[in-house]
Formats: sequence, structure tokens, C-alpha cells
Amino acid sequence: MRKNQSKMILVLSTGGTFSMDPSLSLKTVSAEGLQSLLERTCADAFLLARLHFEVFAQEDSCQFGPEFWITLSHRVRLAQLQGYDGILILHGTDTLAYSSAAMSFLTAAIKIPVVFTGAQKPLSVPRSDARLNFISSVEVLTTLPKSFKNRTLVVFGSQVFLGTRVRKRSAQDFDAFESPRFPALAEIGTELRWNKGIMLPKKNLKTVTRDPSLPAPRILHLHLAPGSITPETFRVKHISGIVLNLYGSGTAPTKNQLFMKTLRAWDRERIPVIGVTERYGPDLGVYRYESMKELHLKFFFEGKDLTPECAYVKLWLSLIGKDLPPFDRCWTDETSEKNKL
Repeated sequence: MRKNQSKMILVLSTGGTFSMDPSLSLKTVSAEGLQSLLERTCADAFLLARLHFEVFAQEDSCQFGPEFWITLSHRVRLAQLQGYDGILILHGTDTLAYSSAAMSFLTAAIKIPVVFTGAQKPLSVPRSDARLNFISSVEVLTTLPKSFKNRTLVVFGSQVFLGTRVRKRSAQDFDAFESPRFPALAEIGTELRWNKGIMLPKKNLKTVTRDPSLPAPRILHLHLAPGSITPETFRVKHISGIVLNLYGSGTAPTKNQLFMKTLRAWDRERIPVIGVTERYGPDLGVYRYESMKELHLKFFFEGKDLTPECAYVKLWLSLIGKDLPPFDRCWTDETSEKNKL
């Protein structure tokens, strides 16, 4: 158990259910207090590595957004300079998928692993999943295969996921997260079983930094539903980009005149539209249905196997990043080929 104790791991607590009290209220906790509680409840983790604790934030994750992602990424990059071998971020579950995707892009150039985890029940209550999630996360950080060592991962329940392909699936199950269109990197059972044959998405080794001269983008996340398209749907002004949740097979109401008129208006205004679905399974390709070819060719960038959460984060970063290539080239990093416009 002690063979990896020479590794130094920084544990950043950001709040969330993990550190709540039994009444599910956030309580003020110090780094020393959190360490003491974890030493009593998760002693095995301290045999695996030297753990250093820091309270980075104390909020429910529903309060986090882009400014939090940027601040957290600065701390992650500094941790590498301080000599840490890995970083464990304790995070609330509701927006964990957004934060893990953001760290994947904002800290792309670092050479150490970043792991996100959290809990469905607070550490302070009986039968909490926080204990296993914490111990498993430390073990993952100390035993990662070489091909995964510079990635952002999510460790939760019985699986390890890539940070850009994960989303929350349940508010009750201990296996709270899923990766609908990308295989899990490992299964957590009596041992860690790594899927070493996975072909990871190509990683852009340039870290995205915010251009302070650019205004904060306003991104509309629009979810199509039958009969939902009315004039009021499209009256939002000054939009920088759109994540459009299509129907399961990547289809949309192409015979709806208002919908098509709006797409043409967005195209004239050079507003990027990212087409995504919540479908399970591998990417089917946007040309599966003949009626959708023209629509995708003219108006959409493909989300491919990205989750809607990751597509939102990537669109945001593509619009505020410093010294990035033109949008169409920027969007193709970590996704498959973009449709030709």
C-alpha cells in the first residue's frame, strides 16, 4: 500500500455535498479540519500518497460559472509549478461535468493528472459514497497508466471517465455519472481495471487563456421540442453563440419556416451554432438522414460525441480565448472534422 507514498497530491475542496453536514447544509471547514476528518474516515488514502489540503471555495456547485473555471485553472497550473504529482478536486455534482470539461481545455498543457470527484451523500453521514470516491480518486492519481497522466478525469462510483465526455445521470445512485458516447477509462471493483486500448481524443497542447479585451460571451442553450418554436423563442438579442440540442438522430424541423428563417439570420450575423444531441451510443453521423444534409452543411458545427455540457464549455472558450485561430479551426480541436461551410 505504501509504494506510491512518495507522490504528492494537492486536494482542493470547493464545497458541494461532499463536505456538507448531515442536514445538507454547507458548513465552514478549514483545510486542517477536512484533513482530520478524512484521516479518520479514509485512512487508506493516506497510505497511498502525501496529501496536502486546501479549501479553494465553499459553495454549492450550482453557483459556479466561467469566472470560477478561470480562477480554478490558475490554481491548477500553479500546483504543477509547486511540484505536485496530481490534483484532486472535490466538487459538487450538479455542475461537475462543466468544470471538468473547462479544466480539460484551460489546463491542456500541464503534465500532471487532474481528478474530479464528489459525493451523493455527505462524508459525515453513515453509508456515504464520499469515502470510496475519495480513496479511489487518490489511487487513480497514483497508479494512472502513462497515456492518461496528463488528462482531466472524473472518478465517481465504480468508473473513471474522461473529463470532456461525462455528464450527471442520477441524483440518487452512487454511480451518478455516465459517458454516453465514449467508453469509461476504467472500472473500479476489487481492483482498478484500466481500458488501455482506448483511443483518446487528440489533445491540443496549447492552454486556452482568456483575452481580456473580449466581452463575456452570451451563449443561448436551446433545446428543441415539438411545437416549441414560436416567435418568442428567438427574440433573445446580442447572442454570441448557440448550443442547439437536436432530436436524438440529429434531426430538426426543417419545414418550420420560422426555424429556418432564424438559422439563416444567425448565419448572416456569423453566430456559431453547435448542433448536439443527448443520444446514447456512438456517433451516427449527421448525414444519416438525407433531409438533414443541407441543414448541417450550411448552418451547424457538429458536436459529434461531445456532451451538451462540454459543447457549451468549448463554445464559451472558443469565443473568449486569446490568440486562438479562427472559430472554425478552433472548434475542430478535440472533435472530429467540421462540416464544410
